[in-house]
Amino acid sequence: MNFLTKLGKLVWGAPLLFLILGAGILLTVLLRGIQLRRAPSSLSAMFRGGGGEGALSPFQSSCVALAATIGTGNIIGVVTAIWAGGPGAIFWMWLSTLLCIPLRFAEGYLGCKYKRAEKGGVLSGAFLYIERSKGPFAKGSAMMYAFFCMMSALLGMGTMVQSRSIADAVVNLAGASGTPSGFYLAAGVALLTATLAAVAIAKGVDGIANTTSLLVPFMLILYCAFGIGAICYFGENLLPVLREIVVSAFHPAAAIGGVGGAALIQVMRAGVSRGVFTNESGLGSGAFAAGASRGTPFQAGLAQMGVVFIDTIVVCTITALAVLCSGAHLSTSDPVGAVVSALSFGGRFQLGGFVVPFSLILFAFTSALGVYYFGVQSLRYLTGGYGASLYNYLYVLFLVLGGLLPMGAVWQIADIFNGLLGFIHIPALLTLTPVLIAGVRAARKELDKKPKIR
Repeated sequence: MNFLTKLGKLVWGAPLLFLILGAGILLTVLLRGIQLRRAPSSLSAMFRGGGGEGALSPFQSSCVALAATIGTGNIIGVVTAIWAGGPGAIFWMWLSTLLCIPLRFAEGYLGCKYKRAEKGGVLSGAFLYIERSKGPFAKGSAMMYAFFCMMSALLGMGTMVQSRSIADAVVNLAGASGTPSGFYLAAGVALLTATLAAVAIAKGVDGIANTTSLLVPFMLILYCAFGIGAICYFGENLLPVLREIVVSAFHPAAAIGGVGGAALIQVMRAGVSRGVFTNESGLGSGAFAAGASRGTPFQAGLAQMGVVFIDTIVVCTITALAVLCSGAHLSTSDPVGAVVSALSFGGRFQLGGFVVPFSLILFAFTSALGVYYFGVQSLRYLTGGYGASLYNYLYVLFLVLGGLLPMGAVWQIADIFNGLLGFIHIPALLTLTPVLIAGVRAARKELDKKPKIR
């Protein structure tokens, strides 16, 4: 476990974070601040568009992407970032997300452009454009990327981590944590989770899309409504909190107990890593759902920008402001407990307390479905679809095991695989910037001819 912890910190160290941020800044310049100029269009592109081949509507594609992106990190991870870097970490989370949104646009554009229509349906994923990148090892890099993505989905982020998160939420809600009955309850919840996931998986991409299209909007509206309600309830603290976020982003010593430059680096690292972890910009995940969309490459890229906006700028921000305005982060060492306290208005509205575990359950279940799609597409690329049935059975089995096994090592393995995806993906993506820029220019000219669809 110590080895995995050290390896995880090495993989997710300064080099990878700087690589992601540097690539985001470069694409921001090359694409002329597309995340600002096309912000309204990115949200509308999630609901409309067409003109291309694909199994899913833009809305369904966006829901699959949101399902895979929004998870427990939007709740637990935000609180731990505040503890690690103080309120100023939220400022750096916002800034890093803003700078990295063009990376997600690039993933969506290239993923849609280079998808392939095959006998088993549309094949999509970052590996399809990695193999077209410049370099002598393009094909090998694409296969390595697909392997790491498949293993991350099967052994970690898609199965056991999500199943365990659901089981823990139910056990804690029942007050059975640490008891024999809690173990049996967790096992039953894991079995139920696996059964429901198997039903959706058995119906293929349509089953996944239909399930996520139903659950994702519901869970977002529910969680955001209670989060905004908490912010309004503690509204007198909102302006002071916003001021503290900005001030402590540059003068963090008092908030985290550090001094000078070391404290500033700590708060930056906490915020930047949370931004990267939660929206996965630069890891290539946006290419999978975008490739399944019937929209054009430009529309698919814009929709992926909207996914990042909702995931981090909306959901993570609501979590952060609710917790900071309520002061719940100061009264507990449990990240879930902090959000429960905030959304229950400091214990005055008990229904709000149930929203958090319920949201964790929905976030984790939809993540399991979304990440499954990434994994099975990677398998199709590697084997041509051979072994897909075995993969499905193993995926469901690991969902069951997730409710029974310790998760520490699984989290570390999944983080390592995800970090390795970034090291492979970003250099390959940057070699395709001429293709990306040419495509954006062509789309811009087309939009100029048809102002009504802006």
